[in-house]
Amino acid sequence: MPSFNLNRILLLFVGFIVYGSLFPFDFTWTPREASVLEALSHIDSHTPRWGDIISNVILFIPYGFLGMAVATGQRSIWPRASVFLLAGAGLAFGLQGAQVYLPTRVPSLVDALCNVLGIFLGALLCLSLRALPWPSLPTFSRIDHIALGLMAVWVLDNLWPMIPAVDFQTLRDGLKPLIMQPPISLFKIAMTAISWMLIYHLWEFVLKNPPRMIWQIESVATMFGLEILMESNALQWEEVFGAILALMVWNLGINQVRQRKEILVVLLISILVWNGLSPFTWRDVPVSFYWMPFGISIMGEPLYQISVIIEKCFLYGCLAWLLIERRTHLSWALVLSVGTLMCVEFAQRYVVEHTPEITDPLLVFFLVL
Repeated sequence: MPSFNLNRILLLFVGFIVYGSLFPFDFTWTPREASVLEALSHIDSHTPRWGDIISNVILFIPYGFLGMAVATGQRSIWPRASVFLLAGAGLAFGLQGAQVYLPTRVPSLVDALCNVLGIFLGALLCLSLRALPWPSLPTFSRIDHIALGLMAVWVLDNLWPMIPAVDFQTLRDGLKPLIMQPPISLFKIAMTAISWMLIYHLWEFVLKNPPRMIWQIESVATMFGLEILMESNALQWEEVFGAILALMVWNLGINQVRQRKEILVVLLISILVWNGLSPFTWRDVPVSFYWMPFGISIMGEPLYQISVIIEKCFLYGCLAWLLIERRTHLSWALVLSVGTLMCVEFAQRYVVEHTPEITDPLLVFFLVL
């Protein structure tokens, strides 16, 4: 199992920020203002949307967290932490300055300030977690930390956008799909069931003991309760049925099967293929393949696209985890995971309601590595 390195993760994250901020790279060397400083000094004439503000803050929180985590691992903490924080602020303002030369992007001082706020929030979060009087916990290996990281990504996916609001209207909105009885999707039920079984498998790996059924039920109830209390989040019937199905399948035998990892791999690949090719309606003329990574995601609504990427990180990360956990050679794990998604993406040229692109194969490639 490959280990993770905070410096490497930080560099990859910085690369992701730069890529997303400067996409589609159609630079023109004639700025829209007399100078970059003049362009950035203009606050947007329209009131910034809350979704954009939250997205820009959240985008840089991991940078602040990872930068502080790297700094606290050294002897001289504060000099290195100051360098990370100042570099992050320079990155935020520098990217906004570069957008002056991108006709399709809108540079904004508000965005840069939100980015800097995210950096400091991430750094404070890291320092707060280190200062807490944690109880005596089992010693986790690096492999255990990867499993815990996948579980954290799954929680983030289910509770996104992570904005709690304890009021009657939020509670009503969170339960509305259960009351209105919308159409039931078999795919969403299957996806939810497989996701819960993956969580149970990771849970058992970390704790070295299978989770008891009562713990499983309590975790389901807790997750559903938290979902209801989140803004722009609602509990769906598919989630309820999927969780019940996972409890039944897991406790009626799959948790005792020796080939459990192989079964989960087959189920996960099947659901990914299903998701990539549904509704199985074919085009008369194939569309072009989109070779620009994250091109479609960057052009969409930020909060929604972030949630899509988070879900893919969990699913693709679990696929890589299962393949390597069963001691599949790294090269074969890459061939199977990346090859499967490449086949699905190329098949999407002939399927309606899909845009074939290179993003998903690249994402699983980096997750396996």
